[in-house]
Amino acid sequence: MHSLGRWALVAAVVIGAGSARRVVAAPASAPAAAAPLRVVILGDTRPPLMGERAPAGPVKAVFEAVAREQPDLAFHTGDYVDRGASRSAWKRFATDAAPLRAARVPLYPVLGNHEYFDHLFLRSRSALEGYFRAFDLPRRDAFGRPLPEVQPEARPPQGPRWYSVLKGGALFIVLDSNNLDDLGGVRVRKDVLTLPEWDEQLRFVREHLEAADRDARVQHVFVLLHHPIYTRSSAHGSARPLWDFPLGTAAERRSRTLKHWLDRSQKLRAVLVGHVHNYERYTCERDGLPPVLYFVVGGGGAPGRALKGPARGERFGPTPPLPNACLGVKGGYRATHKVPDGVPVWGYLRLAITPTEVRFEMVPVATQQPPDRGRLTVRGRAVTLEE
Repeated sequence: MHSLGRWALVAAVVIGAGSARRVVAAPASAPAAAAPLRVVILGDTRPPLMGERAPAGPVKAVFEAVAREQPDLAFHTGDYVDRGASRSAWKRFATDAAPLRAARVPLYPVLGNHEYFDHLFLRSRSALEGYFRAFDLPRRDAFGRPLPEVQPEARPPQGPRWYSVLKGGALFIVLDSNNLDDLGGVRVRKDVLTLPEWDEQLRFVREHLEAADRDARVQHVFVLLHHPIYTRSSAHGSARPLWDFPLGTAAERRSRTLKHWLDRSQKLRAVLVGHVHNYERYTCERDGLPPVLYFVVGGGGAPGRALKGPARGERFGPTPPLPNACLGVKGGYRATHKVPDGVPVWGYLRLAITPTEVRFEMVPVATQQPPDRGRLTVRGRAVTLEE
């Protein structure tokens, strides 16, 4: 299709050279085993669409900053291109992201809605050819089970649209949330994600979350997808089927609701999404289970999206009387730092993960906004949030 080539995901941990490596870790005198797993999350680095009035952000500066971090892993929450079917769009992404390739940063992708867009900006699975050619996706999940073979030339193109990675005691579950942001309860777009496929993906999620809670190798779980459950964006809003699936019997709706399974997980630490071109953080406080952080990491440089009004109602996600394990959901970053709602926050999220701690820091890029930082501390089954 084009000369982009596939992004290697299975390379060994990158060893930086000299001062080019930025350490977010323990003191140099600490033993190697004590060094945290360093992970970066970024998202929504696509170029502006024709007619978009909002200003674009510093895409190249974000990629360059992430490359300087030289993390062990990087995850992109989706929307790399304006149209997945466009060869020139993928070439532009390759140019923008060249610093990551040069720094040998393993980049794990999440499918965004723009990867499904054909040349007419209509959703079509055929548009995924570019995505499957761009990334060398895992062939097995975190527990060794085979994933669908990548076949970009097939019609429609084939490959894993959801997968998992286990690294340093941290389990990352990557999902495809497309088709859900406009699912109105009356039809399913079979050219994007069919209902049986969504059921299959939810089984994948359930099995992974349940296995993680039993497996001593796993200390933390992170779930990544493109569409938000919690957001104050008036442009996009929450994808309601993620927390209240509209099709099927009561039992089927519950089993098809992603948040139903997230709410039951003991080791789930964070849900990381994009779609909203900004940064947000929320905390779900649960009864008898550890808190879960919900991050929106979409400030990679796509035209900014304003956040408006209080975080409540349908666009914000589950509210009583809908099933919901959150006793309360509170905003963190903007409430703490008084960032004006109309000002987008460009940057990325940095994680430093050890068996007993998850440190997070939102790193602003080309903006004067203050960083957002905190940590989850694990002591047995008790998890506390410090911010």
